Amino acid sequence: MRLRDRLILALDVSSDKEALGLVKLLKKYMSCFKIGPQLFIRHPQIIRYLKEYHGVEVFLDLKFHDIPNTMEKAIESVSSLSVDYLTIHIKDLLINDIKRMVLIAENTKLLSV
Repeated sequence: MRLRDRLILALDVSSDKEALGLVKLLKKYMSCFKIGPQLFIRHPQIIRYLKEYHGVEVFLDLKFHDIPNTMEKAIESVSSLSVDYLTIHIKDLLINDIKRMVLIAENTKLLSV
């Protein structure tokens, strides 16, 4: 595994222009960028832009935590965005709930926080 594939930069900024500037500057050094709630809520289109125009992986750090049915619907929505990683809370979930969520996520890797 190359070093650039082992690094993730948190784009913890509120401006899409600032985030895209960082990606443009640093994508040769890292292949994955984390988007948190602040940037995602203000600029949800940034995910498509990063994937299509910059060819980088996207780690969406929203830390979903809700009842299983609501989480499954949210995961389904996020997986349609083609994000590579998504954070979820699993503390109060049953193993069968988690298995369903993994299946729903398809190509999105779920990370437990």
